[in-house]
Amino acid sequence: MELTETQRQELRIMFNAWRAIEMIEGRGYPAKDDSTFQQLAERATRYGALSGAMSAWTRAAKELSDEGVIKLKRRAPQAQPIPADFEQQVNRMSSTGLRTKLNRDAVFAELFGRWSAGERPEGTTATDDPYVDLTKAQWHALPPNTAARLMTNPQFRKAVDRLIAAGHI
Repeated sequence: MELTETQRQELRIMFNAWRAIEMIEGRGYPAKDDSTFQQLAERATRYGALSGAMSAWTRAAKELSDEGVIKLKRRAPQAQPIPADFEQQVNRMSSTGLRTKLNRDAVFAELFGRWSAGERPEGTTATDDPYVDLTKAQWHALPPNTAARLMTNPQFRKAVDRLIAAGHI
């Protein structure tokens, strides 16, 4: 299939955008050189790349990689440390604000997932968690939406479970 210069430029823009997304998402991505682009563009146009189908690039890359024509690279994930004030930052957020931040900020969502699983900022331990020694009065003073959000914290949940087992709540 013979392509016009405009079509080649559009394909290059779509290829670069698709490649960037693959890199950010941690999936395999091809080299950016012209020969790799030409091979991918030729295959991707068969699957609708000129119509804007980003999945055409994914399919073409997978097929060419499986055939051994191109190699896909993977960026090694680099976890960011959890900031020391992360817990206070989360506790200051409304439940709507937290949900929005989790949906829009992938880095924050990854940090929140690790924090929720019990990982703490460097230099702190689970015993530094202010909710380990939760009292009946503290539990009843918490607004319901804050309590529900804090239940994702394993240390907080354990403290609540201890209050329930003791018959305080």
